Amino acid sequence: WLKGFVAERTELGDAVTLLPCERTAELQVAHSDMIRVMNNLVDNALRYAGNATITLNACGSEEIVIDVLDDGPGVPEDFLHRMQEPFTRLEVSRSRDTGGTGLGLAIAKALTERLGGSLTLKNRDDGGFCARVSLPKSGRPL
Repeated sequence: WLKGFVAERTELGDAVTLLPCERTAELQVAHSDMIRVMNNLVDNALRYAGNATITLNACGSEEIVIDVLDDGPGVPEDFLHRMQEPFTRLEVSRSRDTGGTGLGLAIAKALTERLGGSLTLKNRDDGGFCARVSLPKSGRPL
């Protein structure tokens, strides 16, 4: 589904790339929830950096990690802990042209947790930003 997701976003003209993965991984979670999580994370990367690179890692036999990376400016360290709170935006204007309502990351976090996983946000050492979704391969029954 991840290849299909990236193909759809690319067809829309978005600068989204999926890096090749050595292994395939099967994830048993609600497809619509994962699409919404990924759309929210990719939308943020596109808004602030103009691009998104997605990586998939099957860590051992129990966990799958999906990173949404960008090469934008990153986020001030003192703001990182607040980014998953509802209605929190890095860009503070009220214009819909420069940002949304500040709910995308809060929704992504809630859906990821509902699936039994976690969402971690961090600046990349080499510049840019990383939104990491970690999920158990078995998922959580809904």
